[in-house]
Amino acid sequence: MLTAQDAATLGFTSDTQPRAVSGPGLQLVGSCRDKLPSDAEIIQEQGKDWYTGDPLSVAVNLHQQTAQYPDGKAAQAVAELVAAGGCTAGTGSPTGTKQPQLAAAPGVDAQAAVCSEYEGPFAERNCVVVVAHGTLVTSATLDVQGNAAGEVKRKADAVFGKLGPLLAAAVTRA
Repeated sequence: MLTAQDAATLGFTSDTQPRAVSGPGLQLVGSCRDKLPSDAEIIQEQGKDWYTGDPLSVAVNLHQQTAQYPDGKAAQAVAELVAAGGCTAGTGSPTGTKQPQLAAAPGVDAQAAVCSEYEGPFAERNCVVVVAHGTLVTSATLDVQGNAAGEVKRKADAVFGKLGPLLAAAVTRA
């Protein structure tokens, strides 16, 4: 999971404790309409949330989920997520989706990102980033909303640019 120092690098000032997620129905990315086949293989899971900003100008929400799989299934989960379209989930009407490239990271077996932009009462950019290492996959859903589209884009780009390397470092130090 991301540390308090990682969160501060992204601009979050509060750090919550990770919570274990258990029971039936574990899911790597909760915004996926349909469960991924690999979701049935999840052994255990943790989740963590951060929030920052002013919802009336620009608010940033980050939800991180880390799942453990049997050997060989973590990279498969990343491939399934990409095949499913990334499972972004904004609140308005989608205006575009892209798969930005993440910089290669040492020790990472697979990684991907999908971002979508939405128009509605607020401008919104929603990105899902997944990184696999060994038996672990960490996913982060970044949601940036606000009443100024230019500021939402600027803030989303700034946080997204730092998020991939921080997730890669977090999953490989586990």
